[in-house]
Amino acid sequence: MLQLKQYLERCRASILKGRSLASATHAGSSQKAVVHAQSPPRDDPRPGLEQGFAKIDAPLERLPAEVRRQLLCLLELDDLHALVSVSPVFHDQYKLDSRFVLCTCLDNTLRDIAIDAWAVFHSGQADFLDSRNDQAVMQLLQTWQSRSKQADYSLLSDSLKEDEVVSLVEFHTSIITPLAHHYVSWALDNLASESGAYQSRELKALSRTERARLTRAFYRFQLCCNLFGGRYHKTIKSSTFQAVDVLKLFFCIFEPWQIEEIACVYVFTKIHYDEVFREVAWDLSKENPRLVNSQSTGPDGVFDLEDACKDTRRLLQGTTSCGLKLLHTVLFQIQDHVHLVSIMQQNISWPAENFLGNEALGERAQFQRRQEHPMERDLKQQRRDPLPFKGDRCYVFWDAPRLERTGGREVLARQWEADWGLTDPRDFVM
Repeated sequence: MLQLKQYLERCRASILKGRSLASATHAGSSQKAVVHAQSPPRDDPRPGLEQGFAKIDAPLERLPAEVRRQLLCLLELDDLHALVSVSPVFHDQYKLDSRFVLCTCLDNTLRDIAIDAWAVFHSGQADFLDSRNDQAVMQLLQTWQSRSKQADYSLLSDSLKEDEVVSLVEFHTSIITPLAHHYVSWALDNLASESGAYQSRELKALSRTERARLTRAFYRFQLCCNLFGGRYHKTIKSSTFQAVDVLKLFFCIFEPWQIEEIACVYVFTKIHYDEVFREVAWDLSKENPRLVNSQSTGPDGVFDLEDACKDTRRLLQGTTSCGLKLLHTVLFQIQDHVHLVSIMQQNISWPAENFLGNEALGERAQFQRRQEHPMERDLKQQRRDPLPFKGDRCYVFWDAPRLERTGGREVLARQWEADWGLTDPRDFVM
């Protein structure tokens, strides 16, 4: 294992060196997903790779094929990408059984989150969205909960086809990972502005546990969008779910801190769209002369986004519920203002039904759920039962040491004092 780790470090160093040289001529190009990694030439190393690296007959490459396959299956996706991008031998080995290797490495990367990735994948398929109704949503949630209880759940156990595994990997590497990185910078920069503490690049490096919480939250937010979100797929039918139903069926599955994780991603998404709405409001306004008698713009492409009215709030909520692919496009793929206007004109949406914010996560829905669908947790809260905690201290995504270093603990204390003073918030939810 030590030799494998050392070899991977050399692979990563070679790739980083190649990227730094290529960035001057390919600024803004993204890293290829492992599924598209090409075999490095055996005779002529690529620009930026360590001279002669591809020619090295490394001891690991001389191992029997069965052992090389087993080594590949020990890796996570980033390490798999590094290895097959640099080593022709391991690239060829990967191509011999790419479905199995990809699926195993995705399992290694996601661990307990693999079941959430499964749910997001299946709920995002066109055949599910085309027939999405209350029964289909409840059936998928029941299957998801059942599989979540399996301690040894693996994506391999679902007999996924290779193109399905590729789709799962691409969504993780191309959508989830860059958005999670962006969230970290956004959230910690906001914290620094509140606390006054300097956020070095080293401080922004996440622990494995922090990364797992964040990844889980993005997957579960996407799942909520697939099940209850807006009409980003035109044939989605309306639902009879009320806010309290979304709360009961979906959010009551989770622990309170896991709900807070999803809510954080929701706020992150909504804030970005709120900024975009302000930026394109005039371009999409019915008062804009460009849109008067326009034959290319139908009524669905004209919106009143300048007035903070109820309709604007619902459009913001509906667009937020469209999911992470649209958010990724808005954050990373917009070429100019005209392109942004075009993308938003096509994708601004009404919510399909009750979603998050002041609806499913609002006080009214919570009060109604407590009255109509009381849970054991509610009784424990009424009795003020102690909540012994034996794990590592944290708050939502962040480990306790980070909260101490960044001043986050003091910020939380100030906000709690401002919101509640000396009162106990539990007194207001009985």
